[in-house]
Amino acid sequence: MSYQAQPGARNVTPAVRSFLRDARRGLSLPIPGHGNTPERFRALRGEAAKDASVGRLFEAHTDAITILFEASMPPPPMTALAVWASGPAKSSFVEKDGGRFVLNGRRAFCGGASVVDAALVITDSPEGERLILVDLRQPGVIVDSGVWKAEAFRDAGISTVHFTNVEVGPDAFVGPPGWYGSRPGFWYGAVGVAAMWAGISDSLLARLPGLRRYNDDISDAATGSIEASMWAVSALLDQAGTQIDAPPDTERTGGFGPGRDGWSRDTHGFESAKTIALACRHTVRLLLESAISAFDEEVGPAAVAFDPELARARAELTMSLAQTHRARDLVALAQP
Repeated sequence: MSYQAQPGARNVTPAVRSFLRDARRGLSLPIPGHGNTPERFRALRGEAAKDASVGRLFEAHTDAITILFEASMPPPPMTALAVWASGPAKSSFVEKDGGRFVLNGRRAFCGGASVVDAALVITDSPEGERLILVDLRQPGVIVDSGVWKAEAFRDAGISTVHFTNVEVGPDAFVGPPGWYGSRPGFWYGAVGVAAMWAGISDSLLARLPGLRRYNDDISDAATGSIEASMWAVSALLDQAGTQIDAPPDTERTGGFGPGRDGWSRDTHGFESAKTIALACRHTVRLLLESAISAFDEEVGPAAVAFDPELARARAELTMSLAQTHRARDLVALAQP
């Protein structure tokens, strides 16, 4: 289904409608690196635990608020926001048409496209990669909602968006060329996504007591294993938030081996932020996979086969964890 973008006009669940109302009233979270970052990650986790689709919208909106703050730009009032940066920037491009800038091309994997009011969109330009704030209520924005076939995140309005001569004002450019992916905040946001994975897992694992096939010591051991894994996930996310909030040049213990400075890097620098994010995401993923493996063994296949909501939650977690690049992330983490 393709249609001219009419944010908020599509059928939405009560939970999504509540999110949109809160977002338009000025919903925000603590800015990463400015204190209370662990609380930010807990809030993201909590929203994802309540509803994965709403959690995805919540994370994107609050990330957009953070990005605009870092660019010293006020968020537009009464606006639910998204961030569309998946895939190559060259799939959409800004060019000059006479005395004005226009946006053309397409972006895939656009969360909230059928419900939000505006989006931060990564694009190509003659100056390089640019991030622009696009009002989705203007002509030339076409949302293709028929591309999303999965049950996972079915309420998040994920679509492909096509742009045809969409006007871009000079005040719509967010940061200089190449700014979006070169700031520490890019990686702080990546830790927030890991908090979302944890929240989706929380929702799934909370159903274990009513789904256990057995009631014996082996089942208790599996439950204990899950508790230990999720405790470690909480500790990791809190520690990542604490590291992000630490003053610059704070010395740390630890490290990755001889000659490596490890966690003693400048905590407000790009490389340190990347290290925190990649290490946290990798370890959180391993712990969640361990917990979910124990869950699967305890509930068996019937629980997922005959419970559509459980099957959807399981698929949402699988899709979320696929956001990591596994071995490639580890290679990036090992590089000095």
